[in-house]
Amino acid sequence: MVSESAPRPAPEPPADDGADEQQNQILRLQADLENLRRRSERRRREAVAIARQDLLTGILPVLDNLERALQAAADPEDQLAVGVGMVRAQLLETLGRAGLEAVPAAGRFDPRLHEVVACIPSDEHDEGQIVNVVRTGYQADGVVLRAAQVQVAGPPRQDDA
Repeated sequence: MVSESAPRPAPEPPADDGADEQQNQILRLQADLENLRRRSERRRREAVAIARQDLLTGILPVLDNLERALQAAADPEDQLAVGVGMVRAQLLETLGRAGLEAVPAAGRFDPRLHEVVACIPSDEHDEGQIVNVVRTGYQADGVVLRAAQVQVAGPPRQDDA
């Protein structure tokens, strides 16, 4: 005779399920915290770089004025001209430690680094070659803060015969 058996109780979930879920939640929270730290550090570095670039850009007119003062000096050996030159050199050294570099302005014109202010007919230079620097350009951390203003060689002047 077959006896009817009592209904079986549902199997109980393993006791570890709650602990596993908590462990997964802890791991997710730790990953979120690490991502937040990285994001915050990246934003901080970007903010510092932008602030430094703004400061350096604001000082460039001071360098320009020191250059003009040196160019206007009637006698470069005059004590005032020597003093202005020393101030300019010290300022450039300090700004260099902060990452400021002059944009290279020799060779061929590069639109990423240079701004053409004049095209001068020339038999001596190749077309597009920088002939003269009107205003020095500067960069910091690979970012051009101000393009160098340059004069470039153009095609030779054609004389009408």
